[in-house]
Amino acid sequence: MKNNEIFNPQTCSLIKKLSTVYKNGYVASRGRESYRYYVDDDGNLAVGDMANCFEHACFNLKNEHFVSLDLNPYETAQGFGKYGGVFNDRNMVDDDDIRDALFSIVKRVGLEYKLCSPNTFTKSNEWKVAFYLANDPSARLGYDFHFLLQEKNGSWSGKYGWYSNRVDTFDNAPTAFIPDSGLKYILRDMYLISNPYAETEKE
Repeated sequence: MKNNEIFNPQTCSLIKKLSTVYKNGYVASRGRESYRYYVDDDGNLAVGDMANCFEHACFNLKNEHFVSLDLNPYETAQGFGKYGGVFNDRNMVDDDDIRDALFSIVKRVGLEYKLCSPNTFTKSNEWKVAFYLANDPSARLGYDFHFLLQEKNGSWSGKYGWYSNRVDTFDNAPTAFIPDSGLKYILRDMYLISNPYAETEKE
């Protein structure tokens, strides 16, 4: 997969904006905060403050960030999600391509990541995400990815695209699950994401 298929102008703009958040020391902390509805200048309603599962888990912006960064629905949909169309062509990519493409965005924002296990201890500047893939040629989406975020209380949460502000929670990260889309998402790996600009609590 070529970089220009992933790093379109909207993605590069998002990376630049997001990097300022993490350089200021932000760490994923959504907790009970729900995604607010967003209305653009033309009065069009875009739900969920423009976050999909990837943004929810890996970047986990708070509502105030969407406002302070002056994000808009077109920018986030193109920047966070346009590359999803590339993944739907199963002849173009394999599972590793999808993972590498997504986490290359995480890295460019200034965050670090590595494989982990459910029992991996997290420091105050770290959070865990679970990475899922679904592959069903008979389904409309066919090939899709999904992320869950481990909340501070140990539960896992996931958001379903921009079409809903709904966030589902699980006591534990499931090895597989089937949401309303009908696709079966299978757990591939867990990753520990860290913000090197954030201070860690002293032992």
